[in-house]
Amino acid sequence: MDYYDEGGHVKDTFAYFGRAYFMANAFEAGLAIASMILGFLAEEKAKLASGERKEFDQDQYEKDFDAYMARQHAQTLGNLIKNVSRFPALGNDFLSLLPEVKAKRDFLAHHFFRVRAVPFASRHGRDRMIQELRDMEEIFERADSMLTKLMKPHYLEIGLDESRSRAIQATLLREYAESNER
Repeated sequence: MDYYDEGGHVKDTFAYFGRAYFMANAFEAGLAIASMILGFLAEEKAKLASGERKEFDQDQYEKDFDAYMARQHAQTLGNLIKNVSRFPALGNDFLSLLPEVKAKRDFLAHHFFRVRAVPFASRHGRDRMIQELRDMEEIFERADSMLTKLMKPHYLEIGLDESRSRAIQATLLREYAESNER
């Protein structure tokens, strides 16, 4: 007879929920970054090129950048999607995936455990929920991968190649570790 740890199975269900929700949030962050690159940075570049902005003011740029990103991170997923949908660089294949991503994320965030309360009470139900969560995670990951691939030329245009990206990640991780040692 196989040993079954019901408590562990419940924890696993919550863990899969967390993984799926994490991927949804990572995708949302990617949309905010895409909007920043295709919108904010492109507009700033155009202002300098047209002469509308006579010279570059680092302090003002940083204030504008921070304000823009704060607005992006305050957006709902639906508004982020609406915002990035105006950029032709993202293409129809990607944009056509967004309604499904939004519907899955909204269900996950607002209804999943309420709607799945009865199945959650059984081993078989939790197994089905875990599979559903894995499927959602895969959709969010696929959308995020597509976005990353579509944005790669734009990342390179602003000097963010793989090497630079790894260096930034290493710096962020080091700073995080140092801040937790204090």
